[in-house]
Amino acid sequence: MSADAITVEAAVKTGLRWVNTPVYVIMFGGWIGAIWLVGVFAPALSPASPATAAPYVAALVTPYVSAWLWWSLAIPRWRLWALERVEDWPRLRAAAIEAKLIWAETTPLQRRFAATEIWTKAQRLRLEQLRAARGETGGSPFNQPTS
Repeated sequence: MSADAITVEAAVKTGLRWVNTPVYVIMFGGWIGAIWLVGVFAPALSPASPATAAPYVAALVTPYVSAWLWWSLAIPRWRLWALERVEDWPRLRAAAIEAKLIWAETTPLQRRFAATEIWTKAQRLRLEQLRAARGETGGSPFNQPTS
């Protein structure tokens, strides 16, 4: 175990702070802000106009999409950080799934959601280096798409 090794529980708590807390802030803060903006600007629109619904739809959809984008970019960074510091990768994965930090990938829909993670080439390379250092081949230690 490396000098900066941590427990599975500490890694998951850090992931919840780094990944899920901003997701909730983006979603709920975005909804509150967007609804306020719609309340300020939508009354100027004609009530009979179909365009009247557009700001409300945008107010509901934009924060959700923004939060998902944050998750898609942040979760690979957390995964690498955690994999570098935790010895028991299967237990880390199970704890992260239980904490709703990552998808279980047991159904086609969950696999589709998990596939929205956005990995850079450098992150994929680092994952392969971590796997090679442990002597692992084939598949992924964390059910992360490798293509």
